[in-house]
Amino acid sequence: VDSITPNSAVFIYGFGDWTNADSNRALRLDAWSTFNGSGVCPIGYRVPTGAELSAERESWGSQDVAGAFASTLKLPSAGQRKNAGAQDTDNGFHWANDLSGDTGGFQNMKFSAGLSAAQPSDGYTVRCILNTGSPPKPADT
Repeated sequence: VDSITPNSAVFIYGFGDWTNADSNRALRLDAWSTFNGSGVCPIGYRVPTGAELSAERESWGSQDVAGAFASTLKLPSAGQRKNAGAQDTDNGFHWANDLSGDTGGFQNMKFSAGLSAAQPSDGYTVRCILNTGSPPKPADT
């Protein structure tokens, strides 16, 4: 989505947002849910919802890094980059295509804790899943 541009090239600290393109996050939700190749995922794929990530996590033998890697998806223990600069590589963190009512930020899934709210300035992994609905329409050119 070409209309989402960063505010600057520097790392964002605090609870700021990396773009002024959409204060209600509507453009980003659209870019994460589209499956026509114009968003963040390839054609036919999209970012999963929080409910989908939760259901996947609950299907594992253990809700931790070992369970995630043993799952069909073989999810890696991707780390995070928090808006305060801290890093955590001991858990998997993946964005969900849902907003959190608590903060207005996006939801994310941590392998050992499930869904939680995150600030837009946090850095997590995006895992695209196959869209099982209607076939994609060609991206606008």
